[in-house]
Order: sequence, then C-alpha cells, then structure tokens
Amino acid sequence: MSKLGRYEDTKCFRQAQSICDAIDNDIKLGRFTAKNNDELFEAYHPLAKVASHHEQNTKAVDCLALVDDKLSNKVFRDRNLHQTKNFLIRYGKPIKSKDDALKFWNWLQGESNGNSRTINRHLTSLKPICPYFADIPKLKESAIKSEKPFSKDEIKAIIQSFEDNFPHYTGFMKFLFSTGCRPNEATALRWQDVDFENKQITICEALAITQDGSKAAKDTKTHVIRTIPMSKKVGMLLASINGDRINKKFRTGTDTDTDLVFPTVEGKFIDIRTFRARQWVKALQLAKVPYRKPYNCRHTFCSHFLNENPDFVQLASITHGTKSGIATLQKHYAHIVNKPVMPDMF
Repeated sequence: MSKLGRYEDTKCFRQAQSICDAIDNDIKLGRFTAKNNDELFEAYHPLAKVASHHEQNTKAVDCLALVDDKLSNKVFRDRNLHQTKNFLIRYGKPIKSKDDALKFWNWLQGESNGNSRTINRHLTSLKPICPYFADIPKLKESAIKSEKPFSKDEIKAIIQSFEDNFPHYTGFMKFLFSTGCRPNEATALRWQDVDFENKQITICEALAITQDGSKAAKDTKTHVIRTIPMSKKVGMLLASINGDRINKKFRTGTDTDTDLVFPTVEGKFIDIRTFRARQWVKALQLAKVPYRKPYNCRHTFCSHFLNENPDFVQLASITHGTKSGIATLQKHYAHIVNKPVMPDMF
C-alpha cells in the first residue's frame, strides 16, 4: 500500500482509511482473497492496473457498473462519487478501455468548463474503482482567483430576470445577495430560525448530500451557529414569503407545507447544482450578465459591505459567526478598503 501519500496529509489519510475499511468489510463478508502483497495491491491500491478482486473479466466491465457496485457498499464514504456517476450517465457511452476513459476525460473537461479542481476530484474517485483511469494524470490546478463581484446594476438585472422567468426563486436570490449566506445555508433555513420580533436570523444548518445521494441538513461549514441582523428589506421579504405560505395553508386547509423558508416548487430542499443548471445560468444569460457561480452572491455581499462599512470584525460576525473569519476576509478583500495614502516627504 505504499505511495498513498504522507500521513499528515488529510486527503491521503482519508484515502488510506477508506482502503482499510474496504479490506475490513471484505474480511467480515468472507470475500478477502489476497494471498500476497501483489494480490493485495491489485485488489485495493488506487493505482492498481486491474479492478477489485470480486469483479470478473474486468476488461469487459463498464465503468458505470463498477461505480454502481462501489456505491452499493455501505462502508464506502466517497459522497463525490454520486456526482461522478451522474456525469457517467450524462456521457451515455460505455467505458471499457483506457481509450474510452480518455475520451470521457476529455468530455468531462468540457462539461466542467475546465475547472481543474472539480475534474481532479472526479479522477480521485474513479482511480481506486475503475482501472481504465489508473494512468491518467491529474490536471495542474491553476491559482485560485476570486471572481469579480456583481455590480449593483448587475444585481438588479439578475433579480429582474428571476422575477420575469423564475419568480418562485426571486426571494431566494434577494436573500443571498442581502445576507452573505452560503447558498447551502440558505437552502436549509427554516422558519423557526427567523425571529421577526428581534429582527435576526439564526444560521445553524447547511444542506448536505448524504452517502446514499439524498439531501439532509447538517452543521454549517465552520460548525458555528451565528445570528445575522435582519435588514428592513430582508424583513419585508421574509414577512411577504411567510404571509403567502400561511395564506396557502389556510386556503388548502392542510398542514403539509414545508417549514423550509426557500423550498423548491415541490416543497423540497433546493439542490444548488440543479438550481445552477436549470435557473441560474438561464437567468444570467437573459439578463446579459457575464457568468459567475451562485456562490459569488456571498462574495458580492462581502465586497459591497466593506465598501460601505470597512469593518472586518462586523463582517466576520455576519459571515462566519466568530472573529476567526477575519484573516480569510482580509486575505480576499483587504485590497478594496482602507487603501494607504503615502505622505508627502518633500
């Protein structure tokens, strides 16, 4: 099992732990057949040239079948593999050789808009499962650059585009631009977390994709519960949404409505990936606004907040919940506030 990486590397450690779990599970099920180090390597090592030991005639097995088999193993914890499977389904062609894998790899780069980090994440998931990807090297990741925030004119155009084309999600967009919440925090927001009396919103959960691909709420990214002030406009927005919800409940005479503040039309969690593909991209195109990710709403809020109120401590309390976020904010936004003025020395 050599060449997995350094012990202190978190990703490498998780990969090693995943291999240990797979071996332990196979032992419990009586499927462990390795008799020497070579067979152990071939059965479990991510760089092995053959698939798992319990597959027969690997060269004829489609990669999608190998992925399905791996996902059926409850011990396996790679949640990203569910997304990888979706790409394999969209590709729609069998992958039964290295050439097939390379063609899929080239196609995936186009589908992911050349995002090397995302593409490499899928490769990391596929290498231990499908031998056809074993020799494909990772893409070199370019330096991460902050996306340009939306201007106020662009924000107005985007919101108007949603009102005209996707009115159900207009409130969701206004909330993202006005609070700086992470999108997955907004999708998990519940009415019990909205305090109209004290004019504050409690952010305590975020949407996550579980091991079986379903959606559920979990702790926030920083594991910090924070409260953010409710501006007058946000208060009016939430009051209007809640009023419509109560009226609908009264008209239908049912108590089956969701307690989510921003549900889908069907009353379920908003999946940001689906939202981006079906509503966000189209709305920006119709508004004639250059594409940026939905997460840029958070970046936009931070930029405009600091332009009008250059206080990193206050912003950290809103976006992170503690002062621990100050260093991150200073790293990405210090250049837009409090620019130094050089004194005249002569």
